[in-house]
Amino acid sequence: LEQGESCMDLFFLAKGWVSIEIDSRLLREENGNLDSRMQKDVIVFGALGFLGICPTSSSSIIASSACRVRILHASVLQGVLEANNETLQMKGLPSASKSHSGQDNSQPISAKRCLRSLPLFDKLGS
Repeated sequence: LEQGESCMDLFFLAKGWVSIEIDSRLLREENGNLDSRMQKDVIVFGALGFLGICPTSSSSIIASSACRVRILHASVLQGVLEANNETLQMKGLPSASKSHSGQDNSQPISAKRCLRSLPLFDKLGS
């Protein structure tokens, strides 16, 4: 994932080390290990582009070791949602005034919270 490039995919770091850089400066390093029950949070990249919030990547993600990455394409998710009679409006999502559940969300919402608000993702568990 290169800073400034267009990206509509959501990347899950399943295994390996990556460096996150902004303007060629190291921001941090992340270690993905989805096989371990010790890892509490899934490491995800590309959420802003995936949700249509930002058209280009705000950082570069560089593999520091051999990595296993899982990718979810926005078009694939849209197809699954349509097959299950659900929709997700990608544009303007964080400023939506009402969530899927009908609650008032006048404040911006995170991608994780947004996806968890969909019944399809709720059925899959956390």
